Amino acid sequence: MKQFGLFASLLLLGSTLFGQAGVYDRDFKRPPSIDLDHLDSVKEVRISETWAGAMSREPIKKPGFLDIVAVLDTAQRLVSFDQYNPTASEVTDSYQFLYATDGKVRIEQVYSSTPKSHQWILRDSLLQEVKLLKGTKKKLKAHWIYTYRDDTLITSIVKYDKNGYVKYQYDYEYSEENQLTRKTIAERGKPTRWLEATYDDEGNLVGYRNDDDRKSQSGSQVAIVRDSSDQVSFVSYQSRRGENLRWEYEYNEAELLVKATLINAEGKEERCIEYLYDTEGNEVRKTIIEKKKEKQRRDLEYDEKGNVTAVRYYRRFMGNLDLTFYYFYTYDEAGRLIKKDYWNKDYGQRKRWDYEYVLY
Repeated sequence: MKQFGLFASLLLLGSTLFGQAGVYDRDFKRPPSIDLDHLDSVKEVRISETWAGAMSREPIKKPGFLDIVAVLDTAQRLVSFDQYNPTASEVTDSYQFLYATDGKVRIEQVYSSTPKSHQWILRDSLLQEVKLLKGTKKKLKAHWIYTYRDDTLITSIVKYDKNGYVKYQYDYEYSEENQLTRKTIAERGKPTRWLEATYDDEGNLVGYRNDDDRKSQSGSQVAIVRDSSDQVSFVSYQSRRGENLRWEYEYNEAELLVKATLINAEGKEERCIEYLYDTEGNEVRKTIIEKKKEKQRRDLEYDEKGNVTAVRYYRRFMGNLDLTFYYFYTYDEAGRLIKKDYWNKDYGQRKRWDYEYVLY
């Protein structure tokens, strides 16, 4: 069962902090994410991007620019994530080494900034031919590295800029029960944000505090209250403006969230979010309601295997709820995402991402 946004990110402490529940994330300030479902024996995920005008009737056919290369280890954990500038490249020089071992010819290619002429060299008692190759390569925009503990819990995510300098670092600490207790975010080597989580004796998340050195306000304190069934009953916290707010939650008989209501300090409803599900428990609609009117809506469709095939976003404009943008998803027989199409009415833009997989 796949559910998009079942809780506000306020509550999804585990999945949102780790960033493992999305297909694509353009925000470089956050760790990028790859959908890790159905990726058994996958070594690399290579994503290419193509775009066209939203009003163009011509289908997107041209091969896209290589935009992302994500590398997974044998445990199918994300270990690195490279994002390239999709429209820029730079001239490079590389050496190609050809040498024989055990009767088999192997080829290695190494990039270099100090080109030399064609030559023969001897290394490890093996004759090698070195050829200078002229060409181009994509400009690296950002590089992410993921590290884990032996028990697969993530311990850090580091973002490097195009020059190889650390820009952001996310560090994670855990209790003896392997519960996330602290997350630290550093920018250019200086810690600027912290999140500390607390749990009850049953291991349920009951609250956390979020501090930010970049803002003059004090950190926000969040309290989570559960009912007798261990379902989240309400969440109280303080907004950046100092207001005491509260989210209240309602569930159906299948214990799926059906309504989340934001209550202000005066006890009045400011906003509510309603969820609908199909017979399989998949979320098919999320509606944001303000002042008793639908403000935004998201509709989801699934195939017979439970994979999301379409997501449509609607927004109220000039009194009408209009389709603003949508995504269409295509999968291979193994259930891996191979294509994602995007259309945005406001920006007059169409995009497509093609996914290729390198197996171990």
